[in-house]
Amino acid sequence: MSQPVPSTDSAFVQRENSLLLWSALLRAKPQAELGLYQGTTVSGVLCSTNAGLDGFVLRDMQSPFGTYKAAEIRSQDVRHIQIDRW
Repeated sequence: MSQPVPSTDSAFVQRENSLLLWSALLRAKPQAELGLYQGTTVSGVLCSTNAGLDGFVLRDMQSPFGTYKAAEIRSQDVRHIQIDRW
């Protein structure tokens, strides 16, 4: 039986690399700062996301409204992400 040939399709390779990056990043549970619209910034420990990157879960999230034990931020509300010491 022949071995499957890895795809060299550019979109496949980019998607695979993106998933590998996020997988490694989330295993590290780094401190992250998310810049939201209208200049709001939140920070906390980046814990998870899904394959579609539809949202990010932060633990011990600090926001202008207080500190939350855990919160999910919709990715459509995020303008930038800064990761500290990954």
